[in-house]
Amino acid sequence: MEFKTGYVPKVRKVNYKIVVPFLLILATLISVVIVTLTRNNGGQGDEFTICKMSGSESRALVKKGLTDDVVEFADYGSYGQTLGLYKNEYKVGEADPFNGRTVFLKNLCSGVEQTFMMGLELDSKIPMETLEPGFYEIQILDGFTRSRIVANAPIDALFESVSRQGEHKQVRLLANQTLFDYGDDSTLDKAYAYLEVNAMTTPSNQYDVVLDPNGLYDEYDGYITSGVVDGDFIEADEMYDVAEGVQKILQDNGYRAMISRKRDQEREFHGNDGRIHAGYQAGAKYYVHLSMLSTPYPNTKGASVVHSNFSSPRLANTIMGQLLANTSLPGYDYGYEDNIGVINTALEDGFDYNSLIREAGGKFTGAAEINDDYKRLNAFALGSDKGMQSVLVEFGYISDAETKTVWTNEKQQIIETLAAAIMTELGK
Repeated sequence: MEFKTGYVPKVRKVNYKIVVPFLLILATLISVVIVTLTRNNGGQGDEFTICKMSGSESRALVKKGLTDDVVEFADYGSYGQTLGLYKNEYKVGEADPFNGRTVFLKNLCSGVEQTFMMGLELDSKIPMETLEPGFYEIQILDGFTRSRIVANAPIDALFESVSRQGEHKQVRLLANQTLFDYGDDSTLDKAYAYLEVNAMTTPSNQYDVVLDPNGLYDEYDGYITSGVVDGDFIEADEMYDVAEGVQKILQDNGYRAMISRKRDQEREFHGNDGRIHAGYQAGAKYYVHLSMLSTPYPNTKGASVVHSNFSSPRLANTIMGQLLANTSLPGYDYGYEDNIGVINTALEDGFDYNSLIREAGGKFTGAAEINDDYKRLNAFALGSDKGMQSVLVEFGYISDAETKTVWTNEKQQIIETLAAAIMTELGK
């Protein structure tokens, strides 16, 4: 067969008079189907719906809450498992006009209203774990008037409660005047704030508590310290034992806890590869540092729990109270009869002096703000609206013979007591 290299096949002409109208009709049909599905998809398109209602029902319900009695708010965020709302932009140590105000949350899905106090302390705000799934209007007592709170810029922010048995509450703060707009229908006349609460499955990489055993960090010039060493007592090992024991008890009770380092591996507290950053990445609500002290001074003894200047002493009191009640550990006497073993960290330039407490708390304790070193190390925490509530649990002075005996004989009891105290806070 001869191959004709100059052969050019005939090109079939397209009949545009038929094809173009067909494509236009097809596109129109597809558009009609998409619009129909969007209008009936329960909020999957541009139509925002609530409480398993239709779009029109949702809009009618929220319209009932429109009012001229409003107060603007400028800031928000979570510390531990409480959600705070602030009239002014948050600044460490500055009192906010919303402090001490009563907040009303009405679940539009059930009609149930809950009342909370926007307390002075960071952990005395709205307890997210108490909110049932639903869609909430937010009011605040302004003088003698219950006023809706509104934002001056759109907000769509997610926060999480602690988990229990693999589930947690996801709390979504919304404020957007166009939130319910659909087509030509404009629903809201202001950017009212709402909370949308859903029960969610907790992902495997999300944790409630960071347990941070002291030791195995660079103390100075590359020297990796094991912490306090007294005979056969090695702080790095002993505190890891405590962390491991508490973790098991918490997880057996449906909570999620992580240990900040491996047993035999050095890890710094600060920086992108540090223990605190790991807590932020895990979405942890609490950071519990575990340590033992030592001193050459005789007769110095007593356990302590240290907390932030900007949080209440509630968690610290719970831990210390249960250690005193259920173990033989003595509490350190700070000179306050009703507060044995509990104290807030010192202040430095208006910030918490202890770097773990300060740097774990996000913008609410001034993480990455105090100086250039921490700005460089912990830039990931600068301005974070999710802060971990932190305490330092100091089990006492191993240099004290009584304390060493108690530790040797009651170590497991101490572990169980600490775990129970943490669960009291988590399940409050």
